[in-house]
Amino acid sequence: MSAVQKLLFALVADAAGARVGFVDWARRAATREGVARAEVEVVAPEAHAAHSAKPIRWFAFASLWVDATDVADLRASAPDHTDWFLLRDRLAFDRSARADEARPWGGIKKTTPWASVAGVDRALWQARYTNHGVLTAAYHATAVRYRQNIVLDTSAPGVDAVSELWWTNVEDLVERFYASDEARRLVGYDTVGFVDAARAYPVVTTHEVLRAGAVIGHRPFLLD
Repeated sequence: MSAVQKLLFALVADAAGARVGFVDWARRAATREGVARAEVEVVAPEAHAAHSAKPIRWFAFASLWVDATDVADLRASAPDHTDWFLLRDRLAFDRSARADEARPWGGIKKTTPWASVAGVDRALWQARYTNHGVLTAAYHATAVRYRQNIVLDTSAPGVDAVSELWWTNVEDLVERFYASDEARRLVGYDTVGFVDAARAYPVVTTHEVLRAGAVIGHRPFLLD
């Protein structure tokens, strides 16, 4: 296998049948020879409504870490009404202590595609995003895993990054999202100036690893 790249597919269609078809496609894609790791997630409507007042823009996601030579074929095979994102990812922290990834995640996940503030230097907001991972570990104390992604190319202009957070249960997300009122304020202060909150699109989902493989690094997002 040559260089591995991460592709995120996002389903725009709001229909149960579309979600089933999307998940079936993701399961088939996960079996391809050039896929090193695969995950799928589907919106959890009640948990989303309890956590966020924002409307849902994407209703399911599939993450595929693939051989660079397979990127074009996978994009072409995606179901209708699907956006795609080519990403560079890093694992900010993982304290989930999951020994067996080959089973559905019993908790809940929040995936947020978002845009950077217009006019902010790309290297600067990537550095601030990296540092935000350190704050998240302390201020979202109940979150057990945080993966950060920079968008390199996409079919959905206006999205610069995708943040992924995991919790072991819905209550920790909904009722204990911040460690304290002070943590809420500090997270807000930290994101001002590099996250365009009006163009952040959170989705609360259920999550499953379809094909396990350790391909996620911890390199900061400073430009080469």
